Amino acid sequence: MYGATVGRIGVLGIPATVNQACFVIHPNVYISLKFLYFWFQGFRDELIKLATGAGQPNVSGVKILSLILAAPLNFKEQTAIANFLDRETLRIDALVEEKKRFIELLKEKRQSLISHAVTKGLDPAVKMKDSGVEWLGEVPKHWLMSYLKFVTHKIIDTEHKTAPFYENGEYHVVRTSDVKNGKLIYASAKYTNHEVYLEWTARGRPEAGDILFTREAPAGEACVVPANSHICLGQRMVLFKVNHKKYWHPSFLSLHFLQLQLL
Repeated sequence: MYGATVGRIGVLGIPATVNQACFVIHPNVYISLKFLYFWFQGFRDELIKLATGAGQPNVSGVKILSLILAAPLNFKEQTAIANFLDRETLRIDALVEEKKRFIELLKEKRQSLISHAVTKGLDPAVKMKDSGVEWLGEVPKHWLMSYLKFVTHKIIDTEHKTAPFYENGEYHVVRTSDVKNGKLIYASAKYTNHEVYLEWTARGRPEAGDILFTREAPAGEACVVPANSHICLGQRMVLFKVNHKKYWHPSFLSLHFLQLQLL
């Protein structure tokens, strides 16, 4: 068992062969197959800790054979425990899938809400006009129609290379994973030093009120650069410097980018 696959387990239902990354276990008459299956699932975290090696950590067969297993002596009791876990894990898995579907529905509702608000407004009785854009449809009659290039004074694509990261760096290198649901996320932020920051912002520095946009992996996420941010663009990022002399509020403009995800 190697790398990210350390500790995974499955039960063969057909004759098969395995490669060098797998370890085959054939239980004897004293242990229930299903009980052993759940035992390995229950202690996967501990198995991962046994892995050694820098490039591709692995658990050796010697370590697997040296594991100490605790189990009821009564085979029927082992089977009863395994059957119980079968039922309960299936029930929990079904609940997880139900929650995932509910979350997806909420995401769809959120996206639909944004799309409707930034293209129709809040007044259901407002007079509408044809936008002339097929995917946009009708918009409120009194709204301004404008090309994006007229409400931004500069569009800056990222450097097409990865900025070097430094553990003690003070400048946030914004990657596509750092922009989600209209916000700049810092949970897994990577940082760089002042020298790299100057190189990566030579064409323009992100400022409060600018818009960060992900052009791939995933495409279509956007957020407004918050105040007091010291950031530069990571790979696959685009910066829109908003023309504040126009009538467009940066937050409203960034919502327009988010609603484009429906297309």
